[in-house]
Amino acid sequence: CVKMGVTSKTVERALAANGVQGVGEIIAFTKGKFAKMDKKGESYDAANYLAKMLNEGVGIKAPAVRKKEIEAKQKMAERAAARAAQDAAERAEEDLKRRFDEYRKECATQLIAQQSPAELAKLGELVAKALVVRQMVLRWQEVGQDPDKLDKRKGTDKIIFGAYVVPEALTLWGKPEDSDLEAFRALQGEFL
Repeated sequence: CVKMGVTSKTVERALAANGVQGVGEIIAFTKGKFAKMDKKGESYDAANYLAKMLNEGVGIKAPAVRKKEIEAKQKMAERAAARAAQDAAERAEEDLKRRFDEYRKECATQLIAQQSPAELAKLGELVAKALVVRQMVLRWQEVGQDPDKLDKRKGTDKIIFGAYVVPEALTLWGKPEDSDLEAFRALQGEFL
């Protein structure tokens, strides 16, 4: 205010009468008026106009308006916090599911490595029955129904292994908790 040419006495009187918040509201209101006048091309004496507004207390918000603004800010902050918490929970759940998927693949890989050729043939037949997409059926036949021959970096092989071989292997030889997300969650100590 003083930089704009308003006397310090005027500012002190306004502060005494309206407090810091009130003076801030008057200044914000007056800046809005200046912007409108600038837009219309009107001329004005900023120092005198602001001094008049400070002396008259024009632009001070009513207590009910202040209360509504505070409540609105609180609600926005609560919504933002709730959104952030929900986003964090969703990311945590996605991460848990990703780790569970990796865990299941690791369990299946270990179980497959421990099986006899007869048991592996049994797995191969179960996977062959489960496959329905022609391209996957052909690929499974191409690798001789041997999960070790799948290239897990390639899309089709990756899908065959993750969506068909892993569940069938865990069903055949795994423990029930190897396929239970909630049991895995409890083991990880994550209760969402």
